[in-house]
Amino acid sequence: MPLRSRKTTGFTLVEMVLVIVVLSILALGTTRYIVTSSQGFVLSAERAKLIATARVAVEQVIRRLRNALPNSVRISATGRCIEYFPIAIGSSTTIPVLPSTTSLATPPFTLNSGGNHYATIAAFTASELYVSALPSPGLIAATTLSTPNTYSAISLARAGGHTFTRTSPTQRVYLVSDPERFCVTGTGNLLHYTGYGINNTPPISDSSPAGASSSLLAEHLNIAGATSFVYTPGTLASNALVQVNLAFSKGGEGVNMSHEVQIRNVP
Repeated sequence: MPLRSRKTTGFTLVEMVLVIVVLSILALGTTRYIVTSSQGFVLSAERAKLIATARVAVEQVIRRLRNALPNSVRISATGRCIEYFPIAIGSSTTIPVLPSTTSLATPPFTLNSGGNHYATIAAFTASELYVSALPSPGLIAATTLSTPNTYSAISLARAGGHTFTRTSPTQRVYLVSDPERFCVTGTGNLLHYTGYGINNTPPISDSSPAGASSSLLAEHLNIAGATSFVYTPGTLASNALVQVNLAFSKGGEGVNMSHEVQIRNVP
């Protein structure tokens, strides 16, 4: 009986090595693609988070600056701090303001905030507002209004009354709170300072005011970029202007936020 030949099938060693090499190349390319895609997603998420943080911080700054008393804004020498008097109430006197007055008659108004409040009339420069001891005559006077309530007059705290050195043509009077300050620190934090009273040292410094409470608005600011705050005083034909330039950087990503805020120009 004749023997049948058997045909042996399989892979040679060379073929197996080629397959392994090809699969290794495919696996390496796929791995790199996945890693690159993951890194891109992480960077995109980090950038989106940085942008959101920057927008929230800048929005808080510009909202408060819009409520600044006319001619009360001042900037530190480095441009990293800005200070202003926030307006609590804007009103008008119903009778002429007399020398040594103890009360300013106004239409009824509701005061929503507590703490120290000051009456100011027709201040043209910041130096007329940031004064120690609030002397009389002067353009800013302490009041007795310290609790939220409805009032029909602004009672002044000085015994014997206060004499305002200038009057408003429209009999305008502002009730303002203690000054507030935004600062970009040397460590890249954006801080909001409150509750430190009137500090008459010009120009303001970049350090924390004595007795101030601070709240952190944002981190990861780049202080090596543009000046954080630039103030352009108003004129008879235009409002004052504050430029807010904040640069944020984290994890290799950077975001620059620039806004302009108009400040009332009617003292």
